[in-house]
Amino acid sequence: MPLITLAVVLGIGLGAVARRRTERADDFVRAALDVVMLLLIPLIGYAYATRLELNLSTVAGLVGGYAVIAVIGLLAWQLSARLHLTPAQQGGVVLATVLANTGYLGLPVAHELLRDGEFPQSVAWDSLISQPMALLIAPFIAAAFSPTHGGDVHVGQQLVAVLRRAPAIPALIAGLLVPESWAPQWLLDVATVCIYAILPLGFFAVGVTIMRLRHEGERAPRPAVGLILGLRNVVAPVLFLVLGLLVLPDAPRAFALQAAMPCGLNALVIGHAFDLDTGVIATAIAWSTAIVLAVSLVGVVLF
Repeated sequence: MPLITLAVVLGIGLGAVARRRTERADDFVRAALDVVMLLLIPLIGYAYATRLELNLSTVAGLVGGYAVIAVIGLLAWQLSARLHLTPAQQGGVVLATVLANTGYLGLPVAHELLRDGEFPQSVAWDSLISQPMALLIAPFIAAAFSPTHGGDVHVGQQLVAVLRRAPAIPALIAGLLVPESWAPQWLLDVATVCIYAILPLGFFAVGVTIMRLRHEGERAPRPAVGLILGLRNVVAPVLFLVLGLLVLPDAPRAFALQAAMPCGLNALVIGHAFDLDTGVIATAIAWSTAIVLAVSLVGVVLF
């Protein structure tokens, strides 16, 4: 965990410095995130899916994960409206709440804290919950709050986008269907290296984005950020733990860990595309990530 924390801090710091010196850092970020989404995450998904047991408790846990996201998303919508935020700010709150960083941060943390036999379930959560949420469902949410798009997102276009922009989903399904021998140990080793490679790339992007927003003069209202942190960092993991105790006692530990991850980078990408308040989202990403890292470090020291 100390090395993961160092990688996050360095990634954000280097991204901020790079963006301060040149606007071409934005181009590098777009290219780097494309490599992660189109190559590294699918490789990880395929390799580890061959070691995943998709049993009843795993499927039930995935369903429970969607239920938790639905609850916190509805709470984010209703409570942000009561704060009298603008539609663009409300959309930013909802996106940052429902989209968690289960890939760039969640996978390295899970690999560090869980046993090898449990880690594939973390990959399943990222590929079967987080990526469909980001690429299929979140654009509809963003369009509903967008001041410029007016809800103009079509189901057919989004289904095509999922296949084109989220190859990790079919890659994971392929890994579930093929024999374990189709992913030899060397491929698993390469996938493990990729898990740690995506961490600095992802948070370099956060640093670049935060510095760009600072230059543009965007400021996030504190009540909106506080609402996101409460729902994402507290309510989401507590809800999943309660659900596990009452309904899903056999839910994998990896799912509880992924449910506790901070706001995801995809919220920033989608929020920008739909003209939502990216200042709210970027600030929430930075603070929620700091909270998760601090809690993880304390947990490692104590336990």
